[in-house]
Amino acid sequence: QGNPEAFGRTLSGALSGVLFLSIPAGFGIAMLSKPIVTVLFERGEWTATDTAGTAWALSLFGIGLAGHAALEILARAFYALHDTWTPVKIGGMTMILNIVMSLIFIRLLGYPDETDFAHGAFGGLALSMSLATAIESTVLWVILRRRMAWDDRPVRLKALQTLIASLVMVVVVAGWKTLAGELPALLMLVIGVIFGGASFWMAALALGIDEARLVPQVIIARMRRS
Repeated sequence: QGNPEAFGRTLSGALSGVLFLSIPAGFGIAMLSKPIVTVLFERGEWTATDTAGTAWALSLFGIGLAGHAALEILARAFYALHDTWTPVKIGGMTMILNIVMSLIFIRLLGYPDETDFAHGAFGGLALSMSLATAIESTVLWVILRRRMAWDDRPVRLKALQTLIASLVMVVVVAGWKTLAGELPALLMLVIGVIFGGASFWMAALALGIDEARLVPQVIIARMRRS
């Protein structure tokens, strides 16, 4: 519609929302990766060794969740500006970077003990993908900000506040895992999610993040309509 101010507000709102949800979700997945995999898969021929290796990869994928979420919004922002070439070009260069980092990290994380499946070389693939996606999102973000004179300071502030609240959650969940010891995985997971979610939301409210108030209101409103 040729309205860059409204476009910037829409973009800022979308990014703030997805980062508010994806940053703590990524940290939560990383912290609770083992009970998540245990509850979902550990039965039949799936052993504790399989769980350990899968949880290792899942935790490294988890830290890249925010980058993947932001990338979806940023790429579509370029499409809305009728520019499909820039995301493709940056994505191609990121793919090459991902391959290079994969070759590096599979050696750093997979050696010298190749028999340790719990921390196998495949973790390097997960880590490189998470980092490459974060870099891709950052590059697209910077290009978009320069192209349309987009004031992204409110988004960056909210992202920082969300990160701080997420770190509070990490401390709480880490404390719970220490106290839980050898509790059943399902119990550890459910209580960990409750403690983690509650601590994140309280920290977010204390930091004055708008989404901490708005998201529950939207959910309640939709539940009432349904």
